[in-house]
Order: sequence, then C-alpha cells, then structure tokens
Amino acid sequence: MACRKAAGLAVLGVLLAAGCGDDEREGVRRYIVRANAVQERFAPQFREANEAYARFAQGELSSKRADVDLTAAENGLRDARTQLARIEPPPSATELHRRLLRVVAMNADFAAESTALARYLPAARRVLRRVGRIGNELRSQLRDADTPAAQAEALDRYARAIDRRYDALYELEPPPILVATHQAQLGRMSASSRLARQLRRASEARDSARVARLLLEFRMLSRESDGGRLTRRALRGYEARYRAINRAAAALRREQAELEQRLGWPAGLAPPHGALEA
Repeated sequence: MACRKAAGLAVLGVLLAAGCGDDEREGVRRYIVRANAVQERFAPQFREANEAYARFAQGELSSKRADVDLTAAENGLRDARTQLARIEPPPSATELHRRLLRVVAMNADFAAESTALARYLPAARRVLRRVGRIGNELRSQLRDADTPAAQAEALDRYARAIDRRYDALYELEPPPILVATHQAQLGRMSASSRLARQLRRASEARDSARVARLLLEFRMLSRESDGGRLTRRALRGYEARYRAINRAAAALRREQAELEQRLGWPAGLAPPHGALEA
C-alpha cells in the first residue's frame, strides 16, 4: 500500500495515585478508574488494531485478511466507545471525557475507512487490469484490420467490453479518500466507450479527418489512466486524517495535564499512546 503511516490508538490510559481527599478529586478518581477498566478490558483489541493498521500500511495483509482484521479492530473500538460513553464524568472531567470519546471514535472511523480501502482496491485493480488488456487487444485488432468493416467491428467489441467493466467498477463502494479517483476513472471509461463508438461511425463513413482527430483524443485519454493507484490527493486526505487523530490525542493529553494542575496532582500520569509509525 502506498500510505506509509497508519493511525494508532490514542486512548487515555491514566492512573491516579490514591489518597485524593476532597469530593472533586474523588469523583475524578472514580471516573478514571472506571475509564481505565474499560480500556483494560479492550486492551487486546486495541493492540490487534494497532498491529492490523501497521501491517496493512506496509502491505503485509492480504485483502481478505485485512478486511477481517480491520473490521474486528473497528468493532472493538466502537464497543469500547459505547462502554466509555456510559460512564458519567464529574463536572471537572467533562471535557476530558468528551475528548477521550472523540479520540476513540476517530480511531474507529479510521479503521472503517481502512477496511473500505482494503475491500475496494483489489476489486478496482482487477477491473482496471482487464481494461488495460482490452485496450491492448483493440490496438492489436486495429493493426490487423484491413477493412473499415473489420475496424468497426473491433471498436464495437471494445466499447461493449468497456461498458461491462464500467458497470463492474460502478458497483464498487470506494472509501471517502478514493471517491474522486473512482469518479475520474469511471469518467475515463465512459469517454473511452463513447470515443470508440464515434470512431466506428467515422470509420464506416470513411471520414478520415474525423478518424484522425478521434484517434488522437483516444490515445490521449488512454494515457491518462492511473491504473487504480492512489492519487496524491487521496494520500494527502488519508494522511490528513492520521494527523487529525494525533492532534485530537494531543488535545486529550493537554486536557489531562490541565486537570492535574487544577486539582493539584503531581506530574507523572501516564499519557495517551501516540500514533504508530508503520
């Protein structure tokens, strides 16, 4: 996979020293104990999610295995968020609680997007490889065609084959970062089919000037295909979400530190985990 990074889990993971005397400290302590208990219960899923992200980013998971592992990661994260949301924080920890839920939810959404990517890419690439073979077959057939009728037949077969591949690609559900790429590829396939039919009609009409112009358009369109690879824009979108999770985790750490300071706790609480480098 082209993306070099995968978001890790950014969960609270704080442990307070016992002995908080007043009601406010005791309320926060109880909240954090309960939040930590949920996180500890889901710790294996969190670890598996991190491993799945890293292996997927490095291209070490088959599409089928990635689908299974990343879906499991997403489900674990959403279950953890549901249980965390049931905890009622004291007033002084309300913002901490909100930020914690946001970070876990963002990780779950990232897992869902990664799963969609793992499902979409192999299927899209199979379709587009076939499109490339169809284009090569057309070029070979046009070279061998010695009559306008033979050329028209080859172009008609090509257009019908591209239409079938268009339908197959249209049925796929791209992740958000590949919607623009998906639509652009569909547009190129539609234009290729349309140009092939126009070429067939021009060839049948023996309109050499129009054939020459359409052939030039056809060749330029063929060179535009990206073969289903992630575009730079798509990669930037994926990495932007990765950075957004890191920013949310950093905001969670800051809120935790400010809460410590307001309540007079000493420094040294365990910070949330940052994102993984894959």
